[in-house]
Amino acid sequence: MFELEFNEISKQPDCTYKVEHFKVDGTFGFNKRIAIHYLNLKYKGVTINVKYELGNHNLAEINFSMKLEKAFPKIKIENKNQFSKLFSFNKKIWKIKCREKQVILDLAELLNTSGLTKIAEREAFEPEIEGESKNSNFDLYTRFYLGFNNKEKSIRPIIEFHKGLIDYIIQVADNLI
Repeated sequence: MFELEFNEISKQPDCTYKVEHFKVDGTFGFNKRIAIHYLNLKYKGVTINVKYELGNHNLAEINFSMKLEKAFPKIKIENKNQFSKLFSFNKKIWKIKCREKQVILDLAELLNTSGLTKIAEREAFEPEIEGESKNSNFDLYTRFYLGFNNKEKSIRPIIEFHKGLIDYIIQVADNLI
């Protein structure tokens, strides 16, 4: 499933895909099968690096770094865990931190339009997304555990979120402090 989805995405221009399969010794003499999927795609001059590791840590990591003339505010996006969602009166899924209120609103909209909110509503999808300006660059790092159903359906929405964020940063960076 994963290879099929990654192969399909890699047909885009300026996109490369690589997968590594290997076995490691596990407990009680069993071998653990591990697959690491790497996807690198260029979008508007920014390289988005995607890594899905299955079989050991079951972790997805996505990152990019883009040059900016002006600093973009620090952002942090998390969502409530499944337990908190059940018992919370506040039905908002996302916890978005940023000093700019408009950026918070726009990020919430981007999470919706990319499809990540829909995944978070249905699955135990709990990404940690952090971005910060350093030395004329904005660096974004996303990470989440792949221990949820239909995890292969997270690939396209997470890429769309990152592309949308790049678009957003390009659009508003000059208007921010």
